[in-house]
Amino acid sequence: MRCGLCHQVVDKLLKSHIVPEAMMLHGRPNDCDKAMLILPSDDGKHAKRSPTGIYSPIVCAQCEASFQRGDDELLRLLRTLAEGAPVASENGRALAKEYPHIDSSVLHRGILTTLFRAHLSPHEAFNRVDLGPYAEAIRQLVSGQGPTIGAGFDVVLRVIEGQVGAITHSPFRERWNSVNAYRLYFPNITAYVKVDRRQFGELFDSVRLRPNVAPLAIIKETLSPSELRLLGTLVAKHEQALERVAK
Repeated sequence: MRCGLCHQVVDKLLKSHIVPEAMMLHGRPNDCDKAMLILPSDDGKHAKRSPTGIYSPIVCAQCEASFQRGDDELLRLLRTLAEGAPVASENGRALAKEYPHIDSSVLHRGILTTLFRAHLSPHEAFNRVDLGPYAEAIRQLVSGQGPTIGAGFDVVLRVIEGQVGAITHSPFRERWNSVNAYRLYFPNITAYVKVDRRQFGELFDSVRLRPNVAPLAIIKETLSPSELRLLGTLVAKHEQALERVAK
């Protein structure tokens, strides 16, 4: 068997985490002992609950261990969202939050490796992630020891607080002013990862993760109309399954 990251032939591939258990459990109601649901991007498919995260046999033990630091920084951000300092106000309302205690470079690596793991995974939750001609460039970045930030795969963060924002969706590719990006959902955080040679537009470019600069996250009070429509459709179809986490 060949490791999907280092390409070494090994006797056994680990069941590598795509979304760790700690992230799946983060954001659920205090009285709920079940993991958060992952809602599909396609409303024709069923919502999934995974109490121990989502795992796939895709990498060797050494490569699995290399994911830890980036994942830990992402989890630290999720657990300290309320500690962000409001910046860039409009009519007295903050438009973004700054997180000076988070290392942008380590966070970027954690998000990019999550996207690459989703690309490798055969799990149906990630069937809309196909990095195509960019897969090899990202593999080389995340398998190396150097920084992943500043290599062209820009990341922009969005914060949606509250219970609605804690529900996660399957990732998918979209376009922002003709620029291809993947949308990755975590509880209360969305990451937009540019997978394109072209640059993000002016707004996204101004808030993207930068090396040696405290990360910024755009504040949104609710999901977009398309996300709310999808959520409404899924709630109607899976009301019983969702009631514990979406009430």
